[in-house]
Amino acid sequence: MGGGLTIGKLVERAGVNVETIHYYQSRGLLDEPTKPVAGYRHYPSDAAKRVRFINRATGTRIYP
Repeated sequence: MGGGLTIGKLVERAGVNVETIHYYQSRGLLDEPTKPVAGYRHYPSDAAKRVRFINRATGTRIYP
């Protein structure tokens, strides 16, 4: 298993949901990591801090 955070761990640490992560990626606010041939994408360990910052800076809380 690679280093970093899976999307499940990222949303847990950042306090948002998966849709929020995908939204930030679609807007170019958060890079989408490449997916290994056999495995899960891993976000950098500081990604949760960045997501929390983006969430505060935009003043939005996107929930399902």
